[in-house]
Amino acid sequence: MGNVLQIICLELLRFQTNTLMVTYTLPHVKIFKSIITKGNLKIAISTNGKSPTLAKRMRQWLEGFLPEETDVLLDKLYEYRNSLKDDFDQKIVAMNALTEKLLEKND
Repeated sequence: MGNVLQIICLELLRFQTNTLMVTYTLPHVKIFKSIITKGNLKIAISTNGKSPTLAKRMRQWLEGFLPEETDVLLDKLYEYRNSLKDDFDQKIVAMNALTEKLLEKND
């Protein structure tokens, strides 16, 4: 039941901003979330209350790391995925092959 209440409370606290930091308390539960939003990409960071400061620093680091064009990339990946006519497993192979280049280091 607690998880359902947490989800409902978080949904009620959505804002259309680039960054949302939410702290709220339910009976016997304290939650601190750092959420990064870049267009359609949402990344949530939580330390389960162990270190909200680390969650904040990780959020700040990711905000600086993620390019402003992230939403354009998502749109292009979405179009590409929809253009694939293969079965589900082949679509996964194609998407993995395309996106693995994102992990390559540029030394």
